[in-house]
Amino acid sequence: MQSILITAITFLLFAVNVQGQCWQKIFAGRLHIVAIKNDSTLWSWGENTNGQIGNGNYTNQNTPVQIGTAHDWVQAAAGLYFTAAVKGNGSLWAWGSNYSGQLGIGTNTNQITPVRIGIATDWQQVATGHEHAVAIKNDGTLWAWGYNYFGQLGDGTNTDKSAPVQIGSSSNWQQVTTGPFHTMAIKKDSTLWTWGDNEFGQLGDGTNANRNTPVQIGTGHDWQQVSAGYYHTVALKTSGSIWSWGVNSSGQLGNGSSTSKTFPVQIGTLTNWQQIDAGYFHTTAIKKDNTLWGWGNNFYGELGNGMNAQQNIPAKMGMDSNWQKVEAGDSYTIAIKNDGSFWTWGANLYGQLGDGTNTDKNIPTAIACPVSSTKSNLLSNGSLQISPNPVQSQLTIQTTDISTANWHFEIRNILGEVIYTRQNLTNDQEIDVQPFAPGVYILIAGNKEGQIARQFVKI
Repeated sequence: MQSILITAITFLLFAVNVQGQCWQKIFAGRLHIVAIKNDSTLWSWGENTNGQIGNGNYTNQNTPVQIGTAHDWVQAAAGLYFTAAVKGNGSLWAWGSNYSGQLGIGTNTNQITPVRIGIATDWQQVATGHEHAVAIKNDGTLWAWGYNYFGQLGDGTNTDKSAPVQIGSSSNWQQVTTGPFHTMAIKKDSTLWTWGDNEFGQLGDGTNANRNTPVQIGTGHDWQQVSAGYYHTVALKTSGSIWSWGVNSSGQLGNGSSTSKTFPVQIGTLTNWQQIDAGYFHTTAIKKDNTLWGWGNNFYGELGNGMNAQQNIPAKMGMDSNWQKVEAGDSYTIAIKNDGSFWTWGANLYGQLGDGTNTDKNIPTAIACPVSSTKSNLLSNGSLQISPNPVQSQLTIQTTDISTANWHFEIRNILGEVIYTRQNLTNDQEIDVQPFAPGVYILIAGNKEGQIARQFVKI
């Protein structure tokens, strides 16, 4: 539950975009999600058993929670029980579980709020596995830290590292991605490299041998994007063709079979693919016409096609042709449309879909845009409370250290429409929301001196 003070009414009315059209970047972890809004604020939700959400506690969250009040986040990555993120000034931050040194802060102490990794200000991109992280600096060098039993750090050893160590001496790395225990990366010359666990052929080098230093996949200079899943990998070539390899028990390779592969195999013959992402046992992709596709496991509805049947070839998700970015987690999927709206579906036991429930969904569900806090908190978060949440019929308004005399109250739905207005509500007064359709709503309360927004879910 986010409680936000906005010091100017007019600013809040423009800032509270409850249409959900405010999301800029999304990052799927195993069971938690991290996202960046257009105002560069950082948000997270889902499982929080190790403090991986970063909001200072261990409570799971089924709606987006803002991490701090900073407005300068540019990139993030969600691992198993930890998170890492880059700010606009090039600094790198991490939080959550640190058992194997995956936070990169030189210790093995867990952190439940963001902690800075070193003092460098030239970090560009970070990727997170189960318990390891890999990052690229602005100079194209590659760095890694954390769990290293399978050689997934790529430093030629199998020893864990609690602080970043440079991988080789190359300075032409362009993109990096991590599975639980393996790492894939593309250099600026469009060559593809791999290292770490290879039990199921997920490295794609034609063997099942683990590697603790980067190994090139083939000799091609035409790789555009790569995504490492649980025990499989999928990659996009500059030609627009998709290739996959590794375990295929759920059809996640998309080649029409359930046979695993130790080397890249093209998925179909199409050359109009634009973006790909590998989840735990399913794979997602967007074509150049902005349609969304998925294949593999679908037990929890992670393919988003309204069914729960497994697919071993690409299957279209709905009829929309305005998808911009997709990410696949552990049995769930998240995506952004061209209008900046955020959609989620699949498994939801830990609230990772962010829709205010813990119910699985097999079709895309829109996530409302929460209100970002300002950099100064002028009013206690506890000043105005609403309960219960989720609510079925009567929503109770409670105030503590403020008077709501002469205040204006309104409720907006996910489309941004004002569906309820009221003046001068008193403490412990109820609003009848029974006529409202189930979904996410924003209560906005305020006067000429300021406003507070509360998000709630009608069931």
